[in-house]
Amino acid sequence: MNAPNCLGISPARRDEATRVESRGLIFMKDDWTKHLFRRKQVWKTTWKFRVGVLLVLGTVFLLARTRLLTGLAESLIHDDVPSPSDAIVLEDYNQSYLVYETAARLLKEEFSDRLFVPAPIYNDPHTPNVVAKGFVDVLTRCARIEGAEIIPVEQSEPITLSVATQVSKTLQEEHVRSVIVVSPRFRSRRSFEVYRSVMEPLGIQVCCVAAEGKRRPDNWWKTTHGIQAIFLEFVKLHYYRLFIL
Repeated sequence: MNAPNCLGISPARRDEATRVESRGLIFMKDDWTKHLFRRKQVWKTTWKFRVGVLLVLGTVFLLARTRLLTGLAESLIHDDVPSPSDAIVLEDYNQSYLVYETAARLLKEEFSDRLFVPAPIYNDPHTPNVVAKGFVDVLTRCARIEGAEIIPVEQSEPITLSVATQVSKTLQEEHVRSVIVVSPRFRSRRSFEVYRSVMEPLGIQVCCVAAEGKRRPDNWWKTTHGIQAIFLEFVKLHYYRLFIL
């Protein structure tokens, strides 16, 4: 015996109807609300699954952290085997003696006999500011470098590209056709890519030598300054690749 029809509709009509409960109301399949609302099935992960994924990722990182962190730092380094060139360009915005020491070694080994050092200007576009020139004089003297040629540059954003463009003009005027760029170790990849993009279209061959330091690919994460420096260079490198070069 059929159950009583509580809704007052025929059995055929009841079989076609689909109950959709929303805020205590019952709507039929062919009701007008189908034009305004719809129901869908959603899968959500449980907290146990999320915790399990975090534990797996954490375990993988702990087991491979040395290799991962070392690889991250090595991706920032470009260190060519130098060849005899017309000039050496020293790129150093932090007045690091290690960069000058590396340039002095290259000069001593006769890879080149000319050294160009960019230095920021103040008011006069043809003269570096006194403080910058003073730093260059002191550091070249400490590294026992003689005859360094200072290139006055305006440090406008983006600084590396702007300086490379101004340096390339001077090198063209000096008929330089090959150059060794000496850069801090973890900046060297960005320096090489920027100088190559600017100078190779002008017919100037570029190689880059990374200046060594106490901070190495296998120990940079052991100090807060090392972590800050590496991640900053990582961000800058990819910013240049995506938006500048």
